Amino acid sequence: MPKKPAARPAQAKARSLAALALVALLGGACPGRVGSAQESPDAAFAAGDFAAAGRGYRDLLAAHPSDQNAGIGLASVELFSNDLASARVRLESILSRDPTNERVLHLMHDLSLRTGTSGDFRVKINGSEAAVPFVTTDPLPVLVVRVNDKLNGLFFIDTGAPDIVLDPDFASELGIAATPGEVGVFAGGKRAAVDHAKIDSIVLGNARVENVPATVLTSRSFPQLGGRHLDGVIGTGLLDRFLSTIDYAHGRLELRLRNNSKAFEESAARRGAAAIPIWLVGDHFIFARGHINDGPVGLFNVDTGLAGGGVSASQETLREAHVFLDRAHETQGMGGGGPVTIVPFDATVTLGTTTVAGVQGLFTPEGTPYGMFPFHVSGTVSHGFFRRFAVTLDFDAMRLVLE
Repeated sequence: MPKKPAARPAQAKARSLAALALVALLGGACPGRVGSAQESPDAAFAAGDFAAAGRGYRDLLAAHPSDQNAGIGLASVELFSNDLASARVRLESILSRDPTNERVLHLMHDLSLRTGTSGDFRVKINGSEAAVPFVTTDPLPVLVVRVNDKLNGLFFIDTGAPDIVLDPDFASELGIAATPGEVGVFAGGKRAAVDHAKIDSIVLGNARVENVPATVLTSRSFPQLGGRHLDGVIGTGLLDRFLSTIDYAHGRLELRLRNNSKAFEESAARRGAAAIPIWLVGDHFIFARGHINDGPVGLFNVDTGLAGGGVSASQETLREAHVFLDRAHETQGMGGGGPVTIVPFDATVTLGTTTVAGVQGLFTPEGTPYGMFPFHVSGTVSHGFFRRFAVTLDFDAMRLVLE
């Protein structure tokens, strides 16, 4: 049995902007059948083993080319693999025969979110890369972002956020109008309204991005990070426009053009870096395979925005991993949807082939946001796990590279 962890201070600052998306945006991915050996790709999909599901759907289609469920399942896996061209061809072919298929229409909507509106995210870098120093690294990386060539703001990096998040007061100071959006699902399964806006430009060091879609959500009223109130968030929807490295070890964000992927991957392999396959779901949810302690391998959300912790998980995952929950040090934290109860724990966390012992975990007994997904999610790996690495998000190779 795991040893009971030593007492520690309460985790007063724990929070995350995880799960800023509609359940409806993911509904089309859910396979239609689960059960028999012939239908095992659906079972693999439901378990979050997308590599196995993709192989199975291809085998089914080779034997039964008209199998629509297998076609939709494979299109889902292609979309998660960021193979947008193949997913589009497959989905359009199905729609030509079944134009009202709701699952396919949902996936086409996800595809449109991923590709964006023409003219969005116009990226420029003066030189080979932009290196933006962190103002502070803990409890989350914070850096300076210039918005609309008008105001500098302090933004933290959070791969659990969709694109750029602006605090409503900061948006007002910039003269940016917000339009009503949807309801997001956050830490502890809490929900809150999310509005939208458009930013003319943002500047990060010598990188400039124009015509940037943004989410408007409170950040200044959250507990201070590093003694500072934050004006916004840099999320996956912006990071995936670059070959992005969150270099915790050296305290900086490095941005390169995505066409550097092949050279980067070859160089990283020569250096012996760990390359972990990732999947991108909806418009910003990153997933990788891993496990906690001696628990079973499952799918984990890569959400770097969990201040004060390196891992969170469902009660089922923690039970299977024989994790001790330190209820004597239970406290209250703040998530995107409001206050949440935080129960600390310690665990050994493995993501891909990389293992880190003594990772501080945070359990939210009110619930998790994982129920929005049409597949099983074991938990979230976050800041405390990644803190010792330079973490590169390569959305061309679909790998998370740790050095």
